[in-house]
Amino acid sequence: MNKRKRQIITAARELFIEKGFLDTSINDIINAAKISKGTFYNHFTSKNECLIAILDEGREEASNRRHELIYGKDPTDLEVLTQQVAVLMYVNREHNLVQIFESIFQSRDKELKKNYY
Repeated sequence: MNKRKRQIITAARELFIEKGFLDTSINDIINAAKISKGTFYNHFTSKNECLIAILDEGREEASNRRHELIYGKDPTDLEVLTQQVAVLMYVNREHNLVQIFESIFQSRDKELKKNYY
């Protein structure tokens, strides 16, 4: 991921946590990331797409951690399974994604809800 896209995602995540997804505008993200509107749209077609990128990062990190946990271990071991289940909760907590999920839940955007609930 290039530097600008990372900059946008970082700013958007912080704003979504602080203000909520619904109360954060693309202009808020642009101002926080210190970029132009064109730069935002070079990387994302919408605020929803930016949000999806943030949530996908969390899922990817959780998936990588789950693979690390099972490497060289018995996949039928209940302790390994327990750790793998807990990974997504830890990642969501570490990245403060719970607040973002709550904001999505309050949204009337059916497409977002379909993808994440």
